[in-house]
Amino acid sequence: MLMRIVGVPHLLLGAIAAITCMASPQMTLALESALFCNDPKLEAAAVSHPAHILLGHVGDHVGKIQQALTELDGAVIDSVESQSKRYGPSTAQAVLAYKKRYNILGPGHTVPDNIVGILTMKHMDKQLSITQPCNQSPGLSSIPGNPIISREPLDIRLRVFIPSPAVLVALPGAGDYGYKGDNRGFSYDTGTSRAEIWIDVSASSEGTRVISEKKRSFGQTESYRADDLESVIGKPNWWKRIKRDPFLKLERPPVDIKTAEVDANTLTVTARAERSALTLFQTTHVLLHVDAANPLVPVAPAINADLDLQLIPSTPGGISYSISGTHDGFPAYELYIRKHRVYSYDPVQVGADPTRLGLPPIITVEVPWTVLMD
Repeated sequence: MLMRIVGVPHLLLGAIAAITCMASPQMTLALESALFCNDPKLEAAAVSHPAHILLGHVGDHVGKIQQALTELDGAVIDSVESQSKRYGPSTAQAVLAYKKRYNILGPGHTVPDNIVGILTMKHMDKQLSITQPCNQSPGLSSIPGNPIISREPLDIRLRVFIPSPAVLVALPGAGDYGYKGDNRGFSYDTGTSRAEIWIDVSASSEGTRVISEKKRSFGQTESYRADDLESVIGKPNWWKRIKRDPFLKLERPPVDIKTAEVDANTLTVTARAERSALTLFQTTHVLLHVDAANPLVPVAPAINADLDLQLIPSTPGGISYSISGTHDGFPAYELYIRKHRVYSYDPVQVGADPTRLGLPPIITVEVPWTVLMD
């Protein structure tokens, strides 16, 4: 029986479940992955020794095993075998290699064989079900045994921005001044931001590292007198725009301009790999830290965020990710992987305003494991 373990991550539970199944071959639980579940021949192979799948078998169930071996272990199946869904020599060799990797031994065996039996079915199924449970459509895969996140570097971008043209609000130490915003919505690469981190991350069995720092910067801070700003109909009270000269049609000039300095305490990104003794894969953590103080008003609350982006491999070219951490309730936040927005927070949508800088409630980020395909 698999018990719920409080505080253990979902992926770790999946690995524990796989080990439990290996230790208890007589379990009769249904298969749990989208690729395998509800296939009568595979379901039978997971609970019955006479239903083993072996050399010479043909059918959709063999095709699914070939797909699983390719995705989980990088197996290369002969094209004739894969097209005909036949359990031929290359499929048998792939099964043997997979069982050797995880030391899957049948009852009374001292060395792995090339047969898909109860233990092999349960082991593959548990790996697949971590990112592709039975209630999802098959085709998005799971965790390869080879701990390589991606052959290509991962483009990751964090952008923190003020959605309004300007803001005016009573902040401690800020006085009767407003500040220019970024005047934009969510965007992968257009417009300005209060803080930005653009990086390429490489993750492999040789290590995880930031291989290219494309951008790590703070936006320019511009202050305005309160009477140089005006409200916008239909927007929150703090949402302002800069008044324009009635004759020149130009925005009124700022009172002061300054850009915060980027250093090891204010805007950082690190990457590391982590492998548990119980898991069958490597997890890459990309840690993003923002501490963006207002350079014109040092005593004003800073923009703060600490996010942990976790990555594991999926199908070739695909990535599974989860995000955890915290950030202030203002301003807006967006996080991208390969141009896909994987997290966003809009203060307008939740009724937050600039007083949420540094004040509770702090936003807790909990994005569950999700498969991202290009």
